[in-house]
Amino acid sequence: MSRLPGVMGRSSAPTTMGPTTITKEPAVRVERGLTPYSSTVVTEPVYVVEFWTSGGESEFWRVLDAQDVEDVMDWARSRQVGRVLSVSIEHHDEYGTSVLRLLGEPRAPRRVMRSA
Repeated sequence: MSRLPGVMGRSSAPTTMGPTTITKEPAVRVERGLTPYSSTVVTEPVYVVEFWTSGGESEFWRVLDAQDVEDVMDWARSRQVGRVLSVSIEHHDEYGTSVLRLLGEPRAPRRVMRSA
């Protein structure tokens, strides 16, 4: 972990310097929220689960009525069967519908995506 305030990182390869091992981590910027977000609460989110293989075969599923993302992950992992897994959530606004990836690997090649 970085010693700088407001900076966190993910683990990466350790570096050895003398008798001490130091782990270098890519920085992630973190800021304290000033106010809680209250403009919109999505009570019935639609999750999108994508499975794909190295051979290019893919499946997309829309998961509705899930209690939370853990329900979605339980469902997805039970059907993963050696495939790569990605979980996203649908976001609707005045510009249309976006799919925002929550976890898992992005499918290559990366597509241009707008931020929500």
